[in-house]
Amino acid sequence: MTENLSNPMQIIIDEFKNISGEITNSSFFNLDCEIFARMQTTNEEQIKKTVFMLKNMVNRAVTIGGFETLTIQGVNSQLDIMYIRNRYFLTVSSRAADEKTVKALTQVIVPTVVKLMDQKIPIELSKGNLVMVKSVIAEVE
Repeated sequence: MTENLSNPMQIIIDEFKNISGEITNSSFFNLDCEIFARMQTTNEEQIKKTVFMLKNMVNRAVTIGGFETLTIQGVNSQLDIMYIRNRYFLTVSSRAADEKTVKALTQVIVPTVVKLMDQKIPIELSKGNLVMVKSVIAEVE
C-alpha cells in the first residue's frame, strides 16, 4: 500500500475530527489498496479488510448497475462508503453525529476536492480555511 500524506484530501481528513468529533475513522482509497489519505486512527490493515469486503460487494452489485453509496448502521456507529471517480471514500461516525455536518463534509466538500485534484487545479488549504468551512456549515443549519 502506498500513502501520500501531503495532499489536500489528507488535510481535510485530518481536520474532520476538529469539525465533527463524532467522525472516528476516514480513508480515501482504491480497490488496488492504494491509500490516498486516511485518518491516523485508520490503519492499513483495516483498509485492506475493507477493500477485500468491498471488492466482493462491488462484484455482486454489478447485477444492479453498481452502487454509488453504501451505509451500514450499527447500534452506536455508522459506516458510509461513497464511490468517487474510481476511488472510495469511507467514514465511520457515531450515530449521534450531526447528520448535516457529516453529509456536508462527505457528500459536498470531499467530492469537490477530488474533482479539483483530478483536474489538477491547485488547492490551497489551511486549518484556518477549514474552520471557515465549519462556520459555513453551522450557518446552513
